[in-house]
Amino acid sequence: MRKILFALQLLILSAVSSQARVPELGTNQVWRYTLINDSAFINDCEICGRPTFLLPMKGSFDFTLLSSANRYDYFAITNIDFSFSDQNGISNHVSGGGTVKVGGDFAFQEVVNLQVTISNSSTTETVAMTNSTKGIFNAWPGLRFDLREETKSFARVYKINLRAAPFRELWFSTGSNLTSGNRPPGQNVISSGDLLALSGRVVKKSSDLIGRLGIQPTIGPTPIDAIDVLPGGEIAFSLPNDLFSETIGLLHHGDLLGATGRIVKRNGDLMKAFGVDTNIDYGLDAVQTMDSGEIWFSITTNVFAPNLDAALSRGDLLSDIGEIKKTLQDLLAPFNPMPKTDGSSDFGLDAIYIWPGGEIWFSTEDGFDSGIGPIGAGDLLSDRGYVVFRNLDLVGKFSPIEDVNSFGLDGLFVVTDTTAPPPPVRFSRFEYKKPAGDFELEWDSSGRVFQVEKAAQVEGPYVPAFEISLELFWTESDAGKLHPNSFYRLRQW
Repeated sequence: MRKILFALQLLILSAVSSQARVPELGTNQVWRYTLINDSAFINDCEICGRPTFLLPMKGSFDFTLLSSANRYDYFAITNIDFSFSDQNGISNHVSGGGTVKVGGDFAFQEVVNLQVTISNSSTTETVAMTNSTKGIFNAWPGLRFDLREETKSFARVYKINLRAAPFRELWFSTGSNLTSGNRPPGQNVISSGDLLALSGRVVKKSSDLIGRLGIQPTIGPTPIDAIDVLPGGEIAFSLPNDLFSETIGLLHHGDLLGATGRIVKRNGDLMKAFGVDTNIDYGLDAVQTMDSGEIWFSITTNVFAPNLDAALSRGDLLSDIGEIKKTLQDLLAPFNPMPKTDGSSDFGLDAIYIWPGGEIWFSTEDGFDSGIGPIGAGDLLSDRGYVVFRNLDLVGKFSPIEDVNSFGLDGLFVVTDTTAPPPPVRFSRFEYKKPAGDFELEWDSSGRVFQVEKAAQVEGPYVPAFEISLELFWTESDAGKLHPNSFYRLRQW
């Protein structure tokens, strides 16, 4: 009889916000990093004067604390999986790993040494790379290394500009529909109400979000104006327009709704602590529910807040406890934005994600000119003054056929190892069904997203059994045919 064992992987991680402070990772704990905007592979020739080829690069790697000694922390970079197209349009892959040493007696330094293999359909080459400048240029938990090869030839020098953030998946919704060029007819229309992943999959359709709200008659794909994931895997969102529910009543644009068919919080309750008229709907454009239960959000209507004796802008980041967490001017200050032609600087706030260390990722409703060049509506920005992703890079895996500059960015959720671990799950059911051989697993959890991992031996290695999901259950069909003994563990974030 097939034997099924279970193991639960608990992540004990913490995040820090200080730029000079070393991350508080437990030894041998792993954070997954993903390359962000401005990561590039560079093919240069410093003596011959030919053009330098700067080639945008995408991918991921794992970052692990190995040990700490003598004022230094030692990390491993493993499972490098980068890709880029060279100047001839040939696809290249970068693999390998290396070490990072961080610390020092008087000034913090980062010393990076990588051994990477660059390969394509016809060539394979392994080179050693290091960072020529050892100072720290990133603000934790971001990583920013400028590497160059040590085994260079006279004719060329390979370099890597590595820009990375610690996330496994990035989920988002767009402000307008798009048509995917790599999906079959009937599945190629992506709604602005769908929850999408940077990897190119649809996490949840718009119909799944609004399906339990009791809206009659049943409506088609519906745009979504704000998105968050709550404990227990429930998606919270707002609608761009008022709608009537047969089971709940009138749903306002500014209400925070739950995909389970409930009102998480009325707009009036979100705004009550500011002392405004709660009979007015002020809209809801961006939202995140913090672990404490406090809700950070933005509105679509400017209003004066008597309790603060201050005006609230549609671009300000607010809290339901009655505080302005960040004004739009605070968020945009590092970009030095140019005012609009009418002299205003009201660009709106469309999506947010607040990192455990305090960094804020966001998008604006309107584009603007900045000190680093044009910023498009829907570009994902950091309040530390850099572009995380351009809008067209966010949707790139869907290969949209529309010839537009931006599809907008209305909702954002990040799956990251830097968040504090939720309490251990309670498995409510695990069953091996004969004769089909299906294995079914269910659990109760206050985590937000989940992933079952599987191994043939209890010591591993464990590999994902399915993609990161919101569901509190999982079924493996024909599980008994894959291996006589299977070991499972559940990851949660």
